[in-house]
Amino acid sequence: MASVAQDTPTFKVLCVEDDYLIRELLEIGLPMKCNSLAVTTVKHGLEAIEYLSTNEVDLIVTDFDMPLCNGAQLAKHVEDSGTSTPVVVFSGQDHSKLRQDVPSAEAYVSKTAAASSLSDLASAVISTLQNRLR
Repeated sequence: MASVAQDTPTFKVLCVEDDYLIRELLEIGLPMKCNSLAVTTVKHGLEAIEYLSTNEVDLIVTDFDMPLCNGAQLAKHVEDSGTSTPVVVFSGQDHSKLRQDVPSAEAYVSKTAAASSLSDLASAVISTLQNRLR
């Protein structure tokens, strides 16, 4: 992945993931893939909604299956709030099901054990943010 110029703005990304190890991977790995990303992580959709009530973000990466508030419920909350914050779904679920359950998502990235999964997610995040800047 190409290096980002020093004067590139920092984008605030909220990652919503209930699995501790994946959450840590996202918090450390995404900024390593693109140094213009400032990543905050939370455990589930309700924590995300609470965080979003007092903080602005440029993009949300969310798992689908989570306790208390799943990715579809979170995306619906974001959509209903009137913000244009893009949502990227990072899940092991079938993409056709995700497209039905979370139609407002900008991208759907498969969560696998492969290292390429993080690269695919970073590419989707960067592409979505670049499209928003146009």
